[in-house]
Amino acid sequence: MIFAFAACLLSPPSDAPSIVRAFTFRSGRNELNRRIVVGRQDGGIYGLGPTGSGRAFDLPGLVNAPVTAIEEGFDGHYVWSVAGSSNIFHFSGGTTAAIETGLTTPVVRIDPWGELVAVQGQGEVRFLNIRDGKRFGPSEIFDRNNETYKDIVTAIAAGPCIFAWRNGRGTVVTVARVGKYLSPKEPDGTLDMSYVRAWRVDARKRSTWLGGLFLPLVPFDDAPGKNRIQIGSRVYEAPVGASSLSNLAVTSEGVVAVTHDMLRAIPFEEKNWELDEPVSLPIPASYPSGVSGAGNLVW
Repeated sequence: MIFAFAACLLSPPSDAPSIVRAFTFRSGRNELNRRIVVGRQDGGIYGLGPTGSGRAFDLPGLVNAPVTAIEEGFDGHYVWSVAGSSNIFHFSGGTTAAIETGLTTPVVRIDPWGELVAVQGQGEVRFLNIRDGKRFGPSEIFDRNNETYKDIVTAIAAGPCIFAWRNGRGTVVTVARVGKYLSPKEPDGTLDMSYVRAWRVDARKRSTWLGGLFLPLVPFDDAPGKNRIQIGSRVYEAPVGASSLSNLAVTSEGVVAVTHDMLRAIPFEEKNWELDEPVSLPIPASYPSGVSGAGNLVW
């Protein structure tokens, strides 16, 4: 997995972004373009054109609070969340509308999942149909008759997740806190030990276990509850960790993680979890609040 970094000047200080996301979209028959979407401090979002200059759209917010997550829904429209709110927001019919998620905690992450979007709070996951407002729990999304059903639903409950959908199938990546290292694996890095697991899910909701490994990827906040995960004869126990996983992105090959001062690729699709050497960043990123994988670029 070879990646290049991309950066640009997005806005003056008076319109400082709260979050920046990069999306790859197709324009014409073969041309791939990248659109940058910026969350504002006042709850609205705007998009820049493929060249990174000039506003392609500007969508108002309903709540005066910083945008915390942005995703592109099944219908091609953007869905976003703001700090402190358990609702998500969607621009449709010329106006911004709030959609109730059913979460009891503020939304910290949004992911597309087929015709649905997955929204996460602290230890909670719901799947929403933006068009009719219907909500589903994880137990309703995966095939109960599949042999990995219990494992994937249990893993989703054990910690934050990334749900990625492309080309008619999904990938679920779960990241559970299972302990602490005695010393950081990189200067000023986290001591939290993450157990990263992945499943592939087909259009019939059948899940296939792809494997897992231990890495220090995410600095967790404490959440209610305790994890007890058994791998072989060893049992790992640790308080449940909360995170938006904003420093991780799922690509077509695996996971890209930007830690304190390193870029690490976890290529479980192409290389069966064989890790490449991490790349040192020229400037410490300190577990950034937003990472996007767009083609071979990391934003």
